[in-house]
Amino acid sequence: MMLVISLYLVSPAGAYLFHEVGYIDQLLFLVLFISIATFKKYKIFSITLFSSSMLIHELALFTTVPIFFTYLYLSTKNLKKSILYITPSLVLFLLVYMFFQTVPSDAIQLFKEKISNYSNYKFRNDFYTIFTNTFTGARNKLYYGINSLNQILLLAFLISTTTLIIYRLSNKQIILSLLVFSTGLLPLTLGLFGWDLSRWYFLSLSSLTVVFVIILIHYRTTFTEIFSIQSTVILYFIFYILLISNMHLRYFDGYKHRPMNLNSLKEVEKEFFRIPTR
Repeated sequence: MMLVISLYLVSPAGAYLFHEVGYIDQLLFLVLFISIATFKKYKIFSITLFSSSMLIHELALFTTVPIFFTYLYLSTKNLKKSILYITPSLVLFLLVYMFFQTVPSDAIQLFKEKISNYSNYKFRNDFYTIFTNTFTGARNKLYYGINSLNQILLLAFLISTTTLIIYRLSNKQIILSLLVFSTGLLPLTLGLFGWDLSRWYFLSLSSLTVVFVIILIHYRTTFTEIFSIQSTVILYFIFYILLISNMHLRYFDGYKHRPMNLNSLKEVEKEFFRIPTR
Protein backbone atom coordinates (compact mmCIF):
# COMPACT_ATOMS: atom_id res chain seq x y z
CA MET A 1 0.00 0.00 0.00
CA MET A 2 2.93 2.34 0.73
CA LEU A 3 4.17 1.81 -2.82
CA VAL A 4 0.75 2.82 -4.15
CA ILE A 5 0.80 5.98 -2.00
CA SER A 6 4.29 6.78 -3.29
CA LEU A 7 3.08 6.28 -6.87
CA TYR A 8 0.19 8.64 -6.14
CA LEU A 9 2.51 11.37 -4.80
CA VAL A 10 4.93 11.31 -7.75
CA SER A 11 2.18 11.05 -10.36
CA PRO A 12 0.06 13.90 -11.78
CA ALA A 13 -2.75 12.67 -9.50
CA GLY A 14 -0.73 13.54 -6.40
CA ALA A 15 0.32 16.85 -7.86
CA TYR A 16 -3.31 17.89 -8.22
CA LEU A 17 -3.65 17.55 -4.46
CA PHE A 18 -1.19 20.42 -3.99
CA HIS A 19 -1.67 22.53 -7.12
CA GLU A 20 -5.37 22.16 -7.81
CA VAL A 21 -7.35 21.44 -4.66
CA GLY A 22 -5.75 23.85 -2.21
CA TYR A 23 -5.25 24.07 1.53
CA ILE A 24 -8.89 24.84 2.33
CA ASP A 25 -10.09 21.58 0.77
CA GLN A 26 -7.31 19.62 2.47
CA LEU A 27 -8.30 21.13 5.82
CA LEU A 28 -11.93 20.14 5.26
CA PHE A 29 -10.92 16.54 4.59
CA LEU A 30 -8.63 16.56 7.63
CA VAL A 31 -11.58 17.65 9.82
CA LEU A 32 -13.67 14.91 8.19
CA PHE A 33 -11.12 12.19 8.99
CA ILE A 34 -10.77 13.32 12.62
CA SER A 35 -14.56 13.42 12.98
CA ILE A 36 -14.88 9.89 11.61
CA ALA A 37 -12.04 8.59 13.83
CA THR A 38 -13.60 10.01 17.02
CA PHE A 39 -17.30 9.41 16.33
CA LYS A 40 -17.77 6.05 18.07
CA LYS A 41 -16.18 7.12 21.37
CA TYR A 42 -16.82 10.88 21.37
CA LYS A 43 -20.00 11.52 19.41
CA ILE A 44 -20.64 15.06 20.66
CA PHE A 45 -17.05 16.12 19.97
CA SER A 46 -17.12 14.50 16.53
CA ILE A 47 -20.37 16.13 15.45
CA THR A 48 -19.34 19.53 16.87
CA LEU A 49 -15.97 19.41 15.15
CA PHE A 50 -17.48 18.41 11.83
CA SER A 51 -20.16 21.10 12.06
CA SER A 52 -17.44 23.69 12.58
CA SER A 53 -16.06 22.84 9.12
CA MET A 54 -18.92 24.95 7.72
CA LEU A 55 -17.07 27.94 9.15
CA ILE A 56 -13.96 27.00 7.17
CA HIS A 57 -15.66 26.97 3.79
CA GLU A 58 -19.22 26.42 2.62
CA LEU A 59 -18.11 23.98 -0.10
CA ALA A 60 -17.98 21.39 2.70
CA LEU A 61 -21.69 20.96 2.02
CA PHE A 62 -20.84 19.58 -1.43
CA THR A 63 -17.74 17.54 -0.52
CA THR A 64 -17.30 16.29 3.04
CA VAL A 65 -20.94 16.39 4.24
CA PRO A 66 -22.07 13.57 1.88
CA ILE A 67 -19.11 11.44 2.99
CA PHE A 68 -19.75 12.02 6.70
CA PHE A 69 -23.47 11.39 6.26
CA THR A 70 -22.72 8.08 4.52
CA TYR A 71 -20.41 7.12 7.38
CA LEU A 72 -23.12 8.03 9.91
CA TYR A 73 -25.63 5.87 8.05
CA LEU A 74 -23.22 2.92 8.03
CA SER A 75 -22.38 3.34 11.72
CA THR A 76 -25.88 3.85 13.08
CA LYS A 77 -27.81 1.77 10.53
CA ASN A 78 -30.56 4.29 11.12
CA LEU A 79 -31.47 6.96 8.56
CA LYS A 80 -33.39 9.18 11.01
CA LYS A 81 -30.55 9.15 13.54
CA SER A 82 -28.05 9.95 10.77
CA ILE A 83 -30.16 12.92 9.68
CA LEU A 84 -30.28 14.10 13.31
CA TYR A 85 -26.48 13.93 13.61
CA ILE A 86 -25.89 15.84 10.37
CA THR A 87 -28.51 18.51 11.11
CA PRO A 88 -26.16 20.84 13.09
CA SER A 89 -23.90 21.06 10.03
CA LEU A 90 -26.82 21.91 7.75
CA VAL A 91 -28.20 24.50 10.18
CA LEU A 92 -24.80 26.17 10.49
CA PHE A 93 -24.47 26.22 6.70
CA LEU A 94 -27.86 27.94 6.37
CA LEU A 95 -26.95 30.52 9.03
CA VAL A 96 -23.67 31.36 7.26
CA TYR A 97 -25.33 31.44 3.85
CA MET A 98 -28.27 33.62 4.88
CA PHE A 99 -26.59 36.10 7.21
CA PHE A 100 -22.82 36.14 6.68
CA GLN A 101 -22.25 35.19 3.04
CA THR A 102 -22.73 38.43 1.12
CA VAL A 103 -21.91 42.10 1.50
CA PRO A 104 -23.49 45.10 -0.26
CA SER A 105 -22.25 45.68 -3.81
CA ASP A 106 -21.27 49.26 -2.84
CA ALA A 107 -18.89 47.89 -0.22
CA ILE A 108 -17.28 45.59 -2.78
CA GLN A 109 -16.86 48.45 -5.23
CA LEU A 110 -15.28 50.66 -2.55
CA PHE A 111 -12.94 47.84 -1.56
CA LYS A 112 -11.87 47.36 -5.19
CA GLU A 113 -11.21 51.10 -5.60
CA LYS A 114 -9.02 51.22 -2.49
CA ILE A 115 -6.99 48.23 -3.67
CA SER A 116 -6.62 49.73 -7.12
CA ASN A 117 -5.52 53.12 -5.74
CA TYR A 118 -3.14 52.01 -3.01
CA SER A 119 -1.74 48.59 -3.95
CA ASN A 120 1.68 48.20 -5.54
CA TYR A 121 0.55 45.40 -7.85
CA LYS A 122 -1.70 45.23 -10.87
CA PHE A 123 -5.37 45.06 -9.92
CA ARG A 124 -7.27 42.05 -11.31
CA ASN A 125 -10.96 42.68 -11.59
CA ASP A 126 -11.60 39.12 -12.79
CA PHE A 127 -10.68 37.87 -9.32
CA TYR A 128 -13.84 39.49 -7.95
CA THR A 129 -16.09 38.23 -10.72
CA ILE A 130 -14.78 34.65 -10.62
CA PHE A 131 -18.05 33.28 -9.27
CA THR A 132 -20.29 35.12 -11.71
CA ASN A 133 -21.49 32.44 -14.07
CA THR A 134 -23.41 33.25 -17.24
CA PHE A 135 -22.73 29.99 -19.15
CA THR A 136 -22.36 32.08 -22.31
CA GLY A 137 -19.55 33.47 -24.42
CA ALA A 138 -15.97 32.29 -23.86
CA ARG A 139 -16.91 30.65 -20.59
CA ASN A 140 -19.34 28.47 -22.50
CA LYS A 141 -16.38 26.48 -23.88
CA LEU A 142 -15.34 25.47 -20.37
CA TYR A 143 -18.55 23.55 -19.90
CA TYR A 144 -19.41 22.28 -23.34
CA GLY A 145 -16.04 21.85 -25.07
CA ILE A 146 -14.75 18.46 -26.24
CA ASN A 147 -12.20 18.27 -23.42
CA SER A 148 -14.87 18.89 -20.77
CA LEU A 149 -17.20 16.38 -22.40
CA ASN A 150 -14.54 13.66 -22.29
CA GLN A 151 -13.83 14.37 -18.64
CA ILE A 152 -17.51 14.32 -17.73
CA LEU A 153 -17.98 10.98 -19.51
CA LEU A 154 -15.07 9.49 -17.56
CA LEU A 155 -16.50 10.80 -14.31
CA ALA A 156 -19.96 9.50 -15.17
CA PHE A 157 -18.47 6.07 -15.86
CA LEU A 158 -16.56 5.95 -12.57
CA ILE A 159 -19.46 7.28 -10.46
CA SER A 160 -21.90 4.81 -12.04
CA THR A 161 -19.51 1.87 -11.74
CA THR A 162 -18.68 2.58 -8.11
CA THR A 163 -22.38 2.98 -7.28
CA LEU A 164 -23.19 -0.38 -8.90
CA ILE A 165 -20.34 -2.09 -7.02
CA ILE A 166 -21.64 -0.76 -3.71
CA TYR A 167 -25.20 -1.71 -4.67
CA ARG A 168 -24.13 -5.34 -5.17
CA LEU A 169 -21.78 -5.36 -2.17
CA SER A 170 -24.42 -4.01 0.23
CA ASN A 171 -27.05 -6.56 -0.82
CA LYS A 172 -28.86 -4.02 -2.97
CA GLN A 173 -29.27 -1.25 -0.40
CA ILE A 174 -30.84 1.57 -2.39
CA ILE A 175 -30.27 4.31 0.21
CA LEU A 176 -26.56 3.53 0.52
CA SER A 177 -26.19 3.38 -3.26
CA LEU A 178 -27.90 6.77 -3.62
CA LEU A 179 -25.55 8.24 -1.01
CA VAL A 180 -22.53 6.99 -2.97
CA PHE A 181 -23.95 8.42 -6.18
CA SER A 182 -24.63 11.76 -4.47
CA THR A 183 -21.09 11.85 -3.05
CA GLY A 184 -19.66 11.71 -6.57
CA LEU A 185 -22.24 14.04 -8.08
CA LEU A 186 -22.45 16.91 -5.57
CA PRO A 187 -18.90 18.28 -6.07
CA LEU A 188 -19.70 18.63 -9.77
CA THR A 189 -22.60 20.98 -8.99
CA LEU A 190 -20.00 23.48 -7.76
CA GLY A 191 -19.51 24.20 -11.46
CA LEU A 192 -22.68 26.27 -11.16
CA PHE A 193 -20.83 28.69 -8.88
CA GLY A 194 -17.22 28.73 -10.06
CA TRP A 195 -15.39 28.20 -13.32
CA ASP A 196 -12.39 26.19 -12.00
CA LEU A 197 -13.86 22.93 -13.26
CA SER A 198 -10.72 20.84 -12.83
CA ARG A 199 -10.95 21.44 -9.10
CA TRP A 200 -14.52 20.15 -8.96
CA TYR A 201 -13.65 17.11 -11.10
CA PHE A 202 -10.78 16.25 -8.78
CA LEU A 203 -12.92 16.74 -5.66
CA SER A 204 -15.59 14.49 -7.15
CA LEU A 205 -13.08 11.70 -7.66
CA SER A 206 -11.51 12.28 -4.23
CA SER A 207 -14.88 12.18 -2.45
CA LEU A 208 -15.93 9.07 -4.35
CA THR A 209 -12.68 7.28 -3.48
CA VAL A 210 -12.91 8.15 0.23
CA VAL A 211 -16.51 6.96 0.56
CA PHE A 212 -15.71 3.80 -1.44
CA VAL A 213 -12.89 2.86 0.96
CA ILE A 214 -15.06 3.64 4.02
CA ILE A 215 -17.78 1.30 2.74
CA LEU A 216 -15.28 -1.43 1.84
CA ILE A 217 -13.85 -1.33 5.35
CA HIS A 218 -17.36 -1.50 6.81
CA TYR A 219 -18.22 -4.61 4.77
CA ARG A 220 -14.79 -6.26 5.07
CA THR A 221 -16.11 -9.33 6.87
CA THR A 222 -18.36 -10.34 4.00
CA PHE A 223 -16.38 -8.92 1.12
CA THR A 224 -13.14 -10.73 2.03
CA GLU A 225 -14.85 -13.97 1.05
CA ILE A 226 -14.90 -12.72 -2.53
CA PHE A 227 -11.63 -10.80 -2.66
CA SER A 228 -9.07 -9.33 -0.28
CA ILE A 229 -10.08 -5.83 0.79
CA GLN A 230 -6.48 -4.62 0.67
CA SER A 231 -6.06 -5.93 -2.88
CA THR A 232 -9.34 -4.30 -3.89
CA VAL A 233 -8.32 -0.94 -2.43
CA ILE A 234 -4.91 -1.11 -4.11
CA LEU A 235 -6.41 -1.94 -7.52
CA TYR A 236 -8.98 0.82 -7.15
CA PHE A 237 -6.32 3.38 -6.22
CA ILE A 238 -4.10 2.36 -9.13
CA PHE A 239 -7.05 2.76 -11.50
CA TYR A 240 -7.84 6.10 -9.83
CA ILE A 241 -4.23 7.33 -10.26
CA LEU A 242 -4.11 6.31 -13.91
CA LEU A 243 -7.48 7.91 -14.59
CA ILE A 244 -6.61 11.27 -13.03
CA SER A 245 -3.14 11.27 -14.57
CA ASN A 246 -4.70 11.08 -18.03
CA MET A 247 -7.64 13.43 -17.55
CA HIS A 248 -5.45 16.48 -18.31
CA LEU A 249 -6.95 18.58 -15.55
CA ARG A 250 -5.79 22.18 -15.41
CA TYR A 251 -3.82 23.51 -12.46
CA PHE A 252 -5.42 26.55 -10.86
CA ASP A 253 -2.01 28.10 -10.15
CA GLY A 254 -0.71 27.62 -13.70
CA TYR A 255 1.69 24.76 -13.04
CA LYS A 256 1.90 21.74 -15.31
CA HIS A 257 2.43 18.22 -14.02
CA ARG A 258 5.42 16.17 -15.08
CA PRO A 259 4.72 13.57 -17.80
CA MET A 260 4.43 9.91 -16.85
CA ASN A 261 7.47 8.36 -18.49
CA LEU A 262 10.84 6.82 -17.57
CA ASN A 263 12.84 10.04 -18.07
CA SER A 264 10.44 11.93 -15.83
CA LEU A 265 10.80 9.36 -13.04
CA LYS A 266 14.59 9.60 -13.31
CA GLU A 267 14.31 13.37 -12.86
CA VAL A 268 12.31 12.78 -9.69
CA GLU A 269 15.13 10.64 -8.32
CA LYS A 270 17.76 13.26 -9.18
CA GLU A 271 15.68 16.06 -7.66
CA PHE A 272 15.08 14.03 -4.51
CA PHE A 273 18.80 13.84 -3.77
CA ARG A 274 19.54 17.36 -5.04
CA ILE A 275 17.07 19.26 -2.81
CA PRO A 276 18.93 18.67 0.53
CA THR A 277 22.14 20.09 -0.95
CA ARG A 278 20.62 23.45 -1.92
